[in-house]
Amino acid sequence: MKYRCNTPSCSAYHNYGGKGVKVCDEWNNVENGFINFYNWAMDNGYKDNLTIDRIDSNGNYEPNNCRWVTKSKNTAYGNIKTVRRKANNGTYYGISPTNEYYKFDNASDFARQHNLNDSLLRDMANKIKYKNSKYKGWIFGFVKDLK
Repeated sequence: MKYRCNTPSCSAYHNYGGKGVKVCDEWNNVENGFINFYNWAMDNGYKDNLTIDRIDSNGNYEPNNCRWVTKSKNTAYGNIKTVRRKANNGTYYGISPTNEYYKFDNASDFARQHNLNDSLLRDMANKIKYKNSKYKGWIFGFVKDLK
């Protein structure tokens, strides 16, 4: 949460801090931010299998705008709000282990349909950590980058 909002080099920054989403001072301060967040989390249903969700996706990370939900619910809420999540760099491409070529706009949907990890797919397409490598035999990128 803090990394996405406070670190411009984070691959997800453009969807959080880059759009003005902030972590409230109560949770973000160096002195007691962690303990404040921990206490809020424990009092508001934190469990290891849950992820934090902003009730108003345009709002900040703060006690009155956050809740704990499953990752699938969080993704579903996001998809309802945005209808589909188009990549900032345009349309993705994927080349399967059998050399089939795919074009798609939604990494989460594509990953789910092909039993892949959507975060790894995005990182590969964005050339983060996985430059020139394959994931389960797949190659990913953006159509605009094809030469």
